[in-house]
Parts: sequence; C-alpha cells; structure tokens
Amino acid sequence: MIAVAESSFDTTVTQQRATKTNDGFGHQTEVWNTVNAALKVVIQTPSEPMYAAIAQRIGVDVVWRVLFSLSADVRGGDRLVIGTDTLFVHTIETPQSYSVLNSAICAEVR
Repeated sequence: MIAVAESSFDTTVTQQRATKTNDGFGHQTEVWNTVNAALKVVIQTPSEPMYAAIAQRIGVDVVWRVLFSLSADVRGGDRLVIGTDTLFVHTIETPQSYSVLNSAICAEVR
C-alpha cells in the first residue's frame, strides 16, 4: 500500500529547517539549512470548507495540503522550496491508524 501511495509523488521539493547561529554581534540569527534536497511530495490545493477556515484562521489566502512519505522528517516550521516558490509548514496533520502517507498544512511565503 505504501509503495503504491508513494508512486503518486509528482513533485520534488527542497526541505529547509531554521537554525539559530551567532551573528558576531552578540545576537542570534535564524539561518535556513537544507535538510533534504530531493523530498518527493504531492501538493494539493484543498477545496474543502475546512481548509478555507484554516487559511482564514492563520491569516493567509489559501493553504496547501502536502503529502509525503511516513519516513520523511518534516516538521512544523520547516520550509518546502519548489523552484521559486516557498511553502511554510504550519502543522503536520495527525496520522490515522490506517495512514500510508503523512500530510502537512502549508502556506506560501511571500
């Protein structure tokens, strides 16, 4: 089942995670480091009213649902870079006992 679900991955993204580093002036600066340069995913634009409510709640125009492998280490706060577009991972949806893929709710970084 998992192999069949993963065969639907049609997009490759670069996964980035923020880390704090000293800026040389006594402050911490956030730097985005690549965690996975070739993460395979499926990106969906949800049309369900629930996702419109989520978009309104977090203050964005639209959210995307990103599906990825159960073994991928994607976390809330990560960025997914697709060409010149960047999605911010707001939350990882709670997997169900029958899940074959994980999913995240993301919004575009502007």
